[in-house]
Amino acid sequence: MGAHWLIALLALPGACQEPPSYQQKLERARHRIAQLERVVGQLRSELDGLRPPFAALWHARGVAARQATTCGTPAMRAVLDDLRGRRPGTHGEVWFPFEGGGFGNELNKYLAGCALAIALNRTARIVVGGAKTIGLFEPRLGDWRSDSAPSGENATTLDYRAAVACAPQACGARYVPLVLTNTKPQPPAENSDLARKVYAHIKARIASPPAWSDLLGCLTAEALRPSAPLADELRAYLDAARGRPLVGVHVRTTDRDMAIHMGNTGFLGRGQRLLGLDYTGSFRRQSGCVTDAAAYGQCVAGLAAKAGDATYFVAGDAPSAVDAVANAIARAAPNTTVVATPGHPIHTGRVDHLQHANRTHHSGHAEGTLKALVDFMMLVASDVFLSNCPDGGSTFAWNVRTLRLGERAFYGRDARVCEGRLALGA
Repeated sequence: MGAHWLIALLALPGACQEPPSYQQKLERARHRIAQLERVVGQLRSELDGLRPPFAALWHARGVAARQATTCGTPAMRAVLDDLRGRRPGTHGEVWFPFEGGGFGNELNKYLAGCALAIALNRTARIVVGGAKTIGLFEPRLGDWRSDSAPSGENATTLDYRAAVACAPQACGARYVPLVLTNTKPQPPAENSDLARKVYAHIKARIASPPAWSDLLGCLTAEALRPSAPLADELRAYLDAARGRPLVGVHVRTTDRDMAIHMGNTGFLGRGQRLLGLDYTGSFRRQSGCVTDAAAYGQCVAGLAAKAGDATYFVAGDAPSAVDAVANAIARAAPNTTVVATPGHPIHTGRVDHLQHANRTHHSGHAEGTLKALVDFMMLVASDVFLSNCPDGGSTFAWNVRTLRLGERAFYGRDARVCEGRLALGA
């Protein structure tokens, strides 16, 4: 009887099969992961379909209304319409480079070039070059971009400072394109020689010219209308703040983390200043920035603990800095929504020397650029903008503030923020 049971047991399917090997388990796990990824992708697609379109979300944040209020005044419309209406055959052209430095520096070059075009009474033309950022925006000044500038006998090449000095003269034959070199990566200050010449041109046509800060903000708005890929990326983050106040938090500490991530490590030693980068944070501390992200996070947490329901969008130059601020907010107000874009921050104007797609924290240059621009536009869209750096410490923050056209902004460890004395308001 016992022998028959033994034979029956041996005949059971799989009774003597070897257990799955490591490779088989790995393949099964990969197959299961692929199945789950397809399900997640389908659910994300369904969720995306439920979100309002970008235009509705953007309108709800009031960005378009702010721009229409400031940029739609008769005086501002006159300045912008004059710039839009210029034609190369009658006004001539001034070509200026956009590429060079991070996104903040690129915008500063653009503002300097546009201001000079106004003073010279020429058509403004952007030389895109290798810039990866401007292509994610749709221009509103007409056909004003080109990959490269005219050269040789077909152009007059002039240093930016020399062009400022000769304005309002045409700086050469008006029918010959004027190509600028060495454009400053700083915006023209209100008390600068160029600003005085811009106002002289405007006052000859308009009795009451717009404020300088508004002019720079509206020129920036002309350049930064999100294209479809950027608008699609922004939808999820705008939707996360729908119906609640949005607080944009910007954290700028050093250039070190981005440099290491992108493989720009040859300058971390004795020659680190050759690229003009701030690897230790000393420049930003001298400019008034709170480079201790944990300390700045405690300040923002003071607002979160008292300000009530809101969405906090946090952007910075290093994942550790973003995490320090986001975690401080979450601890102080557990029911508050804290949002940040995934991936690793990059310097959009620097070469990525590490091309391998599987490197640690790799986000890729294209993905990193898209992340930076989502961060920028979400900070612009916020009801209240907080930055650990004053204007002089971060060109990125300066340009956010400029495009916000006077909306509330607070810098460093402002007591009104740290003590929670701000009314957020939707």
